[in-house]
Amino acid sequence: MIIVPRRIRLLPLLLAVFLGAVFVGLGVWQLQRAEQKEQLQNRYADRRSAPALRIGPESIGIEDLDFRKVRMRGYFEVRNQFYLSNKLHEHRLGYHVVAPFRFQGSNAAVLVNLGWVPHRSADPNELPPVVIPQAQMELTGSVYRPIRNRFVETEPRVRQETWPLLWPQMNIQYFAERVSYQVLPFIVLLDPKQSSVGFVREWPRPQLRPERNLGYAFQWFAMALAVMITYVVLGLRRRRKFLHS
Repeated sequence: MIIVPRRIRLLPLLLAVFLGAVFVGLGVWQLQRAEQKEQLQNRYADRRSAPALRIGPESIGIEDLDFRKVRMRGYFEVRNQFYLSNKLHEHRLGYHVVAPFRFQGSNAAVLVNLGWVPHRSADPNELPPVVIPQAQMELTGSVYRPIRNRFVETEPRVRQETWPLLWPQMNIQYFAERVSYQVLPFIVLLDPKQSSVGFVREWPRPQLRPERNLGYAFQWFAMALAVMITYVVLGLRRRRKFLHS
């Protein structure tokens, strides 16, 4: 009788177990991602339906404000307004206008995204003039924490010395280093119903799509099952060939 070396018979088994474990692990990870996204969607819906929370300088240390509706009183520091470039609205290119909102009677502010304005010139560096009221007012909006894209620069290539600045994306820390007052670590998206100030405001809802992760999980589990089936089928064929020989 011909004896097949044990290490040769163990190699396919170890490979199948390894690949199966990897694919199952990836499937479980996708299930966890789907659950996290579903929880985040529910959290967003709950907070959007909750009454507005009043914020002020004492809110600088509060971490759990994402998606909350907020109210605040103060005035805009129009001398420190800036623009975010390459923003689309109805297939038109433009900017988002952002300005710090100083809380009444304090040395703290929060950045407020006032909405979209179109390009007025063929030169994207020629910023369109905008009018922002400077009087004391009451604002409402929703809290947003920008996600920093490591593949997009967050500072202007040319160091601008005068305001308003033009940036490729939001960078709260970069802004806070250039002003003399405290800046809260989040942004307020101005309520579209606020008629006294602001521009075009159609803020997108978070598109988390947990069902996509469920689909990915199914694919990984199917691949793990395919590996196991392939190992069993090949093993049976090898066994038959061995017995016939």
